[in-house]
Amino acid sequence: MPITGVLQNNHLDPDIFYYKMDFDLNVFYHYEECHTYSKEFASCDCDDLPEYDFDCPLIGFKKTKRKPNTTTLYYDFKESLGFYIIPDKKSPYSMIVGEIYSQIIRSRYYTLSAMCSPCFPGQGDLDTIGIYKAYCPDPDSINQYCDFDTKRIKKGY
Repeated sequence: MPITGVLQNNHLDPDIFYYKMDFDLNVFYHYEECHTYSKEFASCDCDDLPEYDFDCPLIGFKKTKRKPNTTTLYYDFKESLGFYIIPDKKSPYSMIVGEIYSQIIRSRYYTLSAMCSPCFPGQGDLDTIGIYKAYCPDPDSINQYCDFDTKRIKKGY
């Protein structure tokens, strides 16, 4: 099983940030504190709602009301908002986008990488070729100037 892959955001096709983003965690963190939030409509009526500012977007995730198993990475908003956010297995990959780096936690593709620095312990540095299998985005999501040797995972991604 591949490890989580870490990639600089400038290696990704910029369109994925505009067309493939599923959620911005800052919006959900706002909902947890907002006194006008409505579970029925899954929104609030206040003027403080943050825009999708790409501070912490998630790509390839979905909402669910059912508690995920303990081996799945998930965000727990069940008590406050009535749902969990989990990786979507129908998506080609699931990625947590940070300010500079993205972490690919599940994908149909992998590449061979070196281990990351202490900033991302136990994760693969997709910018450096190595011996560790690490998840990476699909080839269409990587910009044309990057040369990753992506391989398709056959089963169990």
